[in-house]
Amino acid sequence: MTEPTPQEGVAMCEKWEGWHKAQPDGRAKPYLCPAKVPTIGFGATYWLDGTKVKLTDDAITKEVGRQLLLRQLMSYAAGVDRVIKVLISPQMRAACISLAYNIGTGAFAKSTLVRLINAKRWSECPAAFKRYKIGGGRILTGLLARRTDEAALFMRGVAKLAEVAAPRPAVPQQKAPASVDEGPWWAQVVQGILNGIGGRSAEPAPA
Repeated sequence: MTEPTPQEGVAMCEKWEGWHKAQPDGRAKPYLCPAKVPTIGFGATYWLDGTKVKLTDDAITKEVGRQLLLRQLMSYAAGVDRVIKVLISPQMRAACISLAYNIGTGAFAKSTLVRLINAKRWSECPAAFKRYKIGGGRILTGLLARRTDEAALFMRGVAKLAEVAAPRPAVPQQKAPASVDEGPWWAQVVQGILNGIGGRSAEPAPA
Protein backbone atom coordinates (compact mmCIF):
# COMPACT_ATOMS: atom_id res chain seq x y z
CA MET A 1 0.00 0.00 0.00
CA THR A 2 1.27 3.46 -0.90
CA GLU A 3 2.47 5.58 2.00
CA PRO A 4 0.58 8.86 2.45
CA THR A 5 2.07 12.03 1.02
CA PRO A 6 4.36 13.68 3.62
CA GLN A 7 2.89 16.82 5.15
CA GLU A 8 5.54 18.96 3.45
CA GLY A 9 4.23 17.76 0.09
CA VAL A 10 0.61 18.47 0.99
CA ALA A 11 1.54 21.97 2.16
CA MET A 12 3.55 22.55 -1.03
CA CYS A 13 0.60 21.61 -3.22
CA GLU A 14 -1.83 23.74 -1.21
CA LYS A 15 0.51 26.71 -1.47
CA TRP A 16 1.14 26.54 -5.20
CA GLU A 17 -2.14 25.14 -6.47
CA GLY A 18 -4.03 27.83 -4.57
CA TRP A 19 -7.67 27.98 -3.52
CA HIS A 20 -9.27 29.01 -6.79
CA LYS A 21 -12.64 30.66 -7.41
CA ALA A 22 -13.21 31.39 -3.74
CA GLN A 23 -16.63 32.86 -2.91
CA PRO A 24 -17.31 35.51 -0.24
CA ASP A 25 -18.09 32.70 2.23
CA GLY A 26 -14.72 31.04 1.55
CA ARG A 27 -16.06 28.12 -0.48
CA ALA A 28 -14.58 27.38 -3.91
CA LYS A 29 -16.46 26.80 -7.16
CA PRO A 30 -15.36 24.53 -10.04
CA TYR A 31 -13.31 26.16 -12.80
CA LEU A 32 -11.48 25.24 -15.99
CA CYS A 33 -7.74 24.78 -15.54
CA PRO A 34 -5.34 25.92 -18.33
CA ALA A 35 -5.70 22.44 -19.87
CA LYS A 36 -9.49 23.03 -20.03
CA VAL A 37 -10.23 20.34 -17.42
CA PRO A 38 -12.97 21.03 -14.84
CA THR A 39 -11.15 21.47 -11.52
CA ILE A 40 -12.01 22.48 -7.98
CA GLY A 41 -10.28 23.59 -4.79
CA PHE A 42 -6.57 22.74 -4.66
CA GLY A 43 -6.45 21.38 -8.20
CA ALA A 44 -8.70 18.33 -7.73
CA THR A 45 -10.35 16.91 -10.83
CA TYR A 46 -12.17 14.00 -9.14
CA TRP A 47 -14.58 13.66 -6.23
CA LEU A 48 -13.99 11.18 -3.42
CA ASP A 49 -16.32 8.66 -5.12
CA GLY A 50 -14.21 8.74 -8.27
CA THR A 51 -16.56 10.79 -10.44
CA LYS A 52 -15.10 13.68 -12.43
CA VAL A 53 -15.61 17.25 -11.33
CA LYS A 54 -18.10 19.19 -13.49
CA LEU A 55 -18.46 22.94 -13.84
CA THR A 56 -22.04 22.65 -12.64
CA ASP A 57 -21.05 21.04 -9.31
CA ASP A 58 -21.60 22.85 -6.02
CA ALA A 59 -18.93 24.91 -4.28
CA ILE A 60 -16.91 23.23 -1.51
CA THR A 61 -15.33 24.21 1.80
CA LYS A 62 -11.58 24.15 2.38
CA GLU A 63 -11.97 21.05 4.55
CA VAL A 64 -13.55 19.18 1.66
CA GLY A 65 -10.90 20.63 -0.64
CA ARG A 66 -8.13 19.17 1.55
CA GLN A 67 -9.82 15.78 1.57
CA LEU A 68 -9.98 15.82 -2.23
CA LEU A 69 -6.32 16.87 -2.43
CA LEU A 70 -5.18 14.09 -0.10
CA ARG A 71 -7.21 11.53 -2.02
CA GLN A 72 -5.85 12.63 -5.38
CA LEU A 73 -2.26 12.84 -4.12
CA MET A 74 -2.35 9.12 -3.31
CA SER A 75 -2.22 8.23 -7.01
CA TYR A 76 0.62 10.68 -7.63
CA ALA A 77 2.55 9.32 -4.65
CA ALA A 78 2.13 5.81 -6.06
CA GLY A 79 3.42 7.04 -9.42
CA VAL A 80 6.51 8.51 -7.78
CA ASP A 81 7.15 5.39 -5.72
CA ARG A 82 6.98 3.16 -8.81
CA VAL A 83 9.84 4.90 -10.59
CA ILE A 84 12.17 5.87 -7.73
CA LYS A 85 14.37 2.85 -7.08
CA VAL A 86 16.68 4.20 -4.36
CA LEU A 87 16.16 5.22 -0.77
CA ILE A 88 15.01 8.84 -0.42
CA SER A 89 13.94 10.88 2.60
CA PRO A 90 10.34 12.05 3.21
CA GLN A 91 11.27 15.60 2.16
CA MET A 92 12.74 14.37 -1.14
CA ARG A 93 9.62 12.28 -1.76
CA ALA A 94 7.35 15.22 -0.89
CA ALA A 95 9.09 17.46 -3.45
CA CYS A 96 8.79 14.78 -6.13
CA ILE A 97 5.08 14.28 -5.43
CA SER A 98 4.47 18.02 -5.70
CA LEU A 99 6.23 18.08 -9.07
CA ALA A 100 4.33 15.02 -10.31
CA TYR A 101 1.03 16.58 -9.20
CA ASN A 102 1.83 19.58 -11.38
CA ILE A 103 3.26 17.91 -14.50
CA GLY A 104 1.63 14.45 -14.33
CA THR A 105 3.04 11.06 -13.38
CA GLY A 106 3.79 10.17 -17.01
CA ALA A 107 6.03 13.19 -17.52
CA PHE A 108 7.61 12.66 -14.12
CA ALA A 109 8.45 9.02 -14.91
CA LYS A 110 10.26 10.05 -18.11
CA SER A 111 12.03 13.01 -16.54
CA THR A 112 15.73 13.65 -16.22
CA LEU A 113 15.08 14.15 -12.52
CA VAL A 114 14.10 10.52 -12.00
CA ARG A 115 17.24 9.35 -13.80
CA LEU A 116 19.42 11.58 -11.62
CA ILE A 117 17.70 10.46 -8.41
CA ASN A 118 18.16 6.79 -9.25
CA ALA A 119 21.83 7.51 -9.96
CA LYS A 120 22.08 9.41 -6.62
CA ARG A 121 23.41 12.50 -8.40
CA TRP A 122 21.80 14.77 -5.85
CA SER A 123 23.65 17.98 -6.71
CA GLU A 124 22.24 17.96 -10.24
CA CYS A 125 18.62 17.53 -9.15
CA PRO A 126 17.72 21.22 -8.49
CA ALA A 127 18.43 22.11 -12.12
CA ALA A 128 16.31 19.16 -13.24
CA PHE A 129 13.36 20.47 -11.22
CA LYS A 130 13.69 23.86 -12.91
CA ARG A 131 13.36 22.38 -16.39
CA TYR A 132 9.59 22.48 -15.81
CA LYS A 133 9.11 26.23 -15.78
CA ILE A 134 7.59 26.85 -19.21
CA GLY A 135 3.91 27.36 -19.94
CA GLY A 136 2.44 28.56 -23.21
CA GLY A 137 5.90 28.66 -24.77
CA ARG A 138 7.43 31.03 -22.23
CA ILE A 139 8.97 30.95 -18.78
CA LEU A 140 6.35 31.57 -16.11
CA THR A 141 7.58 33.22 -12.94
CA GLY A 142 5.03 31.29 -10.89
CA LEU A 143 6.24 27.94 -12.21
CA LEU A 144 9.87 28.90 -11.70
CA ALA A 145 9.13 29.93 -8.11
CA ARG A 146 7.36 26.62 -7.48
CA ARG A 147 10.25 24.63 -8.95
CA THR A 148 12.70 26.59 -6.80
CA ASP A 149 10.59 25.83 -3.72
CA GLU A 150 10.40 22.12 -4.59
CA ALA A 151 14.13 21.92 -5.29
CA ALA A 152 14.92 23.54 -1.92
CA LEU A 153 12.68 21.03 -0.12
CA PHE A 154 14.35 18.20 -2.03
CA MET A 155 17.84 19.32 -1.03
CA ARG A 156 16.79 19.66 2.62
CA GLY A 157 15.78 16.03 2.30
CA VAL A 158 19.17 15.15 0.84
CA ALA A 159 20.80 16.68 3.94
CA LYS A 160 18.50 14.61 6.17
CA LEU A 161 19.37 11.47 4.23
CA ALA A 162 23.08 12.19 4.71
CA GLU A 163 22.56 12.56 8.47
CA VAL A 164 20.90 9.15 8.65
CA ALA A 165 23.60 7.51 6.54
CA ALA A 166 26.51 9.07 8.46
CA PRO A 167 28.39 6.49 10.57
CA ARG A 168 28.00 6.92 14.29
CA PRO A 169 31.14 7.19 16.45
CA ALA A 170 32.19 3.86 17.85
CA VAL A 171 31.51 3.29 21.53
CA PRO A 172 34.73 2.26 23.36
CA GLN A 173 34.54 -1.33 24.49
CA GLN A 174 35.32 -1.95 28.14
CA LYS A 175 37.92 -4.64 28.73
CA ALA A 176 36.83 -7.60 30.80
CA PRO A 177 38.82 -7.98 34.04
CA ALA A 178 41.75 -10.31 33.68
CA SER A 179 41.08 -13.73 35.12
CA VAL A 180 43.24 -14.84 38.01
CA ASP A 181 45.50 -17.72 37.18
CA GLU A 182 44.70 -20.32 39.81
CA GLY A 183 47.26 -22.82 38.61
CA PRO A 184 46.77 -26.48 37.62
CA TRP A 185 43.79 -28.46 38.88
CA TRP A 186 45.76 -30.57 41.31
CA ALA A 187 47.12 -27.44 43.01
CA GLN A 188 43.56 -26.23 43.50
CA VAL A 189 42.62 -29.58 45.09
CA VAL A 190 45.57 -29.48 47.50
CA GLN A 191 44.77 -25.89 48.41
CA GLY A 192 41.19 -26.90 49.12
CA ILE A 193 42.35 -29.68 51.48
CA LEU A 194 44.69 -27.34 53.32
CA ASN A 195 41.93 -24.76 53.65
CA GLY A 196 39.70 -27.43 55.16
CA ILE A 197 42.30 -28.49 57.66
CA GLY A 198 43.08 -24.96 58.65
CA GLY A 199 39.44 -24.16 59.20
CA ARG A 200 38.66 -27.32 61.35
CA SER A 201 38.22 -26.79 65.09
CA ALA A 202 40.89 -28.38 67.31
CA GLU A 203 39.66 -31.47 69.26
CA PRO A 204 39.96 -31.32 73.04
CA ALA A 205 42.90 -33.28 74.52
CA PRO A 206 41.95 -36.53 76.35
CA ALA A 207 41.69 -36.28 80.18
